[in-house]
Amino acid sequence: MFPEPTFSQVSGGREFGWARCAGTDHARAVRTVPETLSHPRSTVIIMTMSTMSISVDEFLAGDFPEGSELFEGSIWVNDPTFRHQELCRRLMKAILLAGSDHYGFGGNWRVNDYTLLKPDVWWVDDDTWTALRPEVVHSGLPQLAIEVRSPDTWHRDVTKKWPLYLASGVLEVWLVDGVNGNVRVGRAGGTTFTVSEGTLTTPLLPALALSLAELFAD
Repeated sequence: MFPEPTFSQVSGGREFGWARCAGTDHARAVRTVPETLSHPRSTVIIMTMSTMSISVDEFLAGDFPEGSELFEGSIWVNDPTFRHQELCRRLMKAILLAGSDHYGFGGNWRVNDYTLLKPDVWWVDDDTWTALRPEVVHSGLPQLAIEVRSPDTWHRDVTKKWPLYLASGVLEVWLVDGVNGNVRVGRAGGTTFTVSEGTLTTPLLPALALSLAELFAD
């Protein structure tokens, strides 16, 4: 059962809102539909609620919670912890120290008409960086996509975003697990491994050498 929508939004002729599913890390777009019930003495109009998938264009036109993503028409809501944000900052600093400023967080990365993702941290090459700068939405994904563990999002990072990234042309994916102190790495071509100690490196940024002890330090 969904609660009342937090707000309504008219887009493309459809009126919808969003409602977070209790105990989950996602929400669904919902709409109210009038139904007429006839009775010998009166006619009653009631409003029922139904879930619906929305497109990327509808998602971008709406006023959804900051940081929300869209996956196969379903809204994903994220509320990161301060620890999560600190790990993201350290990752971006490592990329900068490796000699590249072509990195960021979030953004609007359009995978298809019903999926738009916002990696916690990302890096792109020179050509993609040049294309990104004037854009609000980029069709495609970064060369390096990094997701940092949060209590609300880790399951979907592992089971949904990881395979989608690698199937959609991302050259390298990192799943940064601050709870267990390791980084799961996936690379185009099927190579996967987990770094649990020492230094994290990548062929995408030859100068990057990130100490896991420093990354996960308290």
